[in-house]
Amino acid sequence: MQRTQVEMSEAIRPELLGYLTTDPGYRGEWHSHFFAEVVAAAAGSLTLELPNERVVLPPGRAVVVRAGVRHRFLTEGA
Repeated sequence: MQRTQVEMSEAIRPELLGYLTTDPGYRGEWHSHFFAEVVAAAAGSLTLELPNERVVLPPGRAVVVRAGVRHRFLTEGA
């Protein structure tokens, strides 16, 4: 069994909540948001690319990208 849970308090208001599946070799566009983004790798590895850093997220690992930080995501084979 796999469980995904999001708990909120009155101080946190989600702007977008969804699930995205990508093919190996996916290269997302560079972008930023006015809100913080929480991304988790559910299966396979996911790479967060920042202007001066790359962070590899193995399955089950999550990362928070601060508001206004330019970034993109890549999947295995990219």
